Amino acid sequence: MVLASHPNPSANGNRTVKAYKCNVTDRAQVNQVIRTASQELGGLDIVVANAGIADHIPAEDYPEDKFRKILDVNFNGAFWTAQAAANVMKGSKTRGSIIFTASVSAILVNVPQKQAAYNASKAAVVHLAKSLAVEWTDFARVNCVSPGFIATDMLDVHPKASYPNAN
Repeated sequence: MVLASHPNPSANGNRTVKAYKCNVTDRAQVNQVIRTASQELGGLDIVVANAGIADHIPAEDYPEDKFRKILDVNFNGAFWTAQAAANVMKGSKTRGSIIFTASVSAILVNVPQKQAAYNASKAAVVHLAKSLAVEWTDFARVNCVSPGFIATDMLDVHPKASYPNAN
């Protein structure tokens, strides 16, 4: 997750931005990281819930443990991050911003990817963002970005033939 604050921005508009890492499936760890960041930064203005994992497994063969892990990281982790941030932002004098990273796979199916669990988890993140944008309008702006394929290590779970033009 990425957290930002600007209690005393400089004249040229510079802000403090820090990246924090934790196991987003562990709600207590997420809460602790958000508390620590808020103390270090003097509050929270922006939180980016960016954790995500993928698999390339046919839906009919999906093992329960892997299916649950994708949902736990991609969806539950996003919610725990947003919830912890909201609890800090609620007490702030200014509105905060919570940004979720979903995926283009939340709204379309990439052929020939076998990633039903990933697609469903990211679709859930998109709808979560819409719901929280309405629910938390008094103290936070909530947005969701849905990038397409980006050549990162995350693509390693897919057979290379699935995206031959990626560099």
